[in-house]
Amino acid sequence: MKRRVKSNFLLCITAIFLFAFSSQVYADNHNVSENQQSKEERGSICVALTEGRTGTSRENVEFSCTKVGEEYRSSGVNIDEIKSAKDLEEAAKKLAALNISGEKILRTDKNGNLCFQDLPVGIYFLEATDIAQYENVTPFLISIPTFDEKEGKMIYDIQVIPKHEPQPEKITTDSPGKPGAPQTGFDSGVLKYFSAAAMIMLFLIVYNFKTKKAKKKL
Repeated sequence: MKRRVKSNFLLCITAIFLFAFSSQVYADNHNVSENQQSKEERGSICVALTEGRTGTSRENVEFSCTKVGEEYRSSGVNIDEIKSAKDLEEAAKKLAALNISGEKILRTDKNGNLCFQDLPVGIYFLEATDIAQYENVTPFLISIPTFDEKEGKMIYDIQVIPKHEPQPEKITTDSPGKPGAPQTGFDSGVLKYFSAAAMIMLFLIVYNFKTKKAKKKL
């Protein structure tokens, strides 16, 4: 009887030990799997500005990076309906009109580069919130991950070269009440000189004509 009790006790201890060991192995494997998944589901968006026109600088341009969420519904943008680069550009313009504060803010280095790191999977809206001494930058949408046609696979670390164009030139004017009107120079000294000369010539022509007419009568 004592041997049977002792045997059953050993079996229970063994079963408890095996259960605890199996649970620990499962937990370790589960944690490893979660860590790997977490690592895979994060990426980066790096911005590289190209040279602008003469006199501009790519340095210190401020960009905001915001994950597209519920707050963007008011823009009327339906992410599921975006099928082309043009659709992406139009959607980005609508989102820019909302003036929502960016979640992450960075400035470019002297070479026009910056990189938003450790970003979860999703769609992100980026715009230049301060162009400094650079050109106007077109806002854009980008997804993490994004399909790379050259590599033939989804990539999590993405580099973007944004579109940019020169700022409109300011037109000077000497008419305070008409902003943007071209400078005509009607008040310039040269124009006054020519006006006076034209009047003198007209006077001489008329005087000469009258003099000749008077001589003919004599």
